[in-house]
Amino acid sequence: MTIPFVVNATFACELYLKALAYRSNVNLTGHSLMSLLAALPQGERQHLNQAWENLKKQGISRSAVSMEVVVREMSDCFVDWRYSYDKERVTAPETPAIYDLLDALDAAYWLNI
Repeated sequence: MTIPFVVNATFACELYLKALAYRSNVNLTGHSLMSLLAALPQGERQHLNQAWENLKKQGISRSAVSMEVVVREMSDCFVDWRYSYDKERVTAPETPAIYDLLDALDAAYWLNI
């Protein structure tokens, strides 16, 4: 897994979460995916949960873990990996899980448009 991939993928997740919230007139700030997910309006959270479950039901999910586990693993990766040259070591999230979260966020975004 490369630094540009992790930084861009987690930043994309951040932007998706903020876009979902903005649709409900909620302006989220910060980079922590866990905080953004926790602050997501209930209706948008339901769309995201539905999109995640649809990935599982359709058999196209690449990861066996829950969405919350994926978000927790990726929560601070944007900041940690963006400045990884300042750290001795950074924790790598599971790559298939990143793709699943991106797919679910994209599906949730388009559910209500």
